[in-house]
Amino acid sequence: MAKIPESSGGGLADMGPPPPAGTYLAVCTDVIDLYGVERKKYESEEMERVDVTRFVFGVKTKSGQLHKIATREMKITSGPKANLTKFIKAWTGEVPKAGWDTESLKGKGAQITVTAEEARNGKVYNNITGLAPVLEDYADKVPAVNAFAKVGGDSLPKSDDSDLEVLGPVKGGGDPF
Repeated sequence: MAKIPESSGGGLADMGPPPPAGTYLAVCTDVIDLYGVERKKYESEEMERVDVTRFVFGVKTKSGQLHKIATREMKITSGPKANLTKFIKAWTGEVPKAGWDTESLKGKGAQITVTAEEARNGKVYNNITGLAPVLEDYADKVPAVNAFAKVGGDSLPKSDDSDLEVLGPVKGGGDPF
């Protein structure tokens, strides 16, 4: 069960530059739900109104720079083939039960893989392409949620940080969700 957030007039554009490609320990800093979004049905020209959600993660590079990055939009549904169900299962190891609140994941650590992907328009975007629970040995290294309170907008300079806290190689491939 997702909750309607208070509108701040901001949004994803206020997050600042995403982290460079790599694998990071991250913390879920926010869950953004939008209701009644009009979009094309899957593999169709027909339009539908759906409720969608995104998870925002905060990561800290080895040099100490803080970045935020959001997942792609996921339809709020509990079907076994649903992207949201697959995403939560990959993160928590469990299929979410009916009535479960996605807001409960705020503050939860994750290991995320960020990959640079080229869009149809030729522009390259960094996207979350992998997600896993944090290994027990690394749980104390997950950044604190409150560290990301002022990250975004003009508060963070653009980064060309090549000194990353990388936990493993970035593997190619499509969106697993």
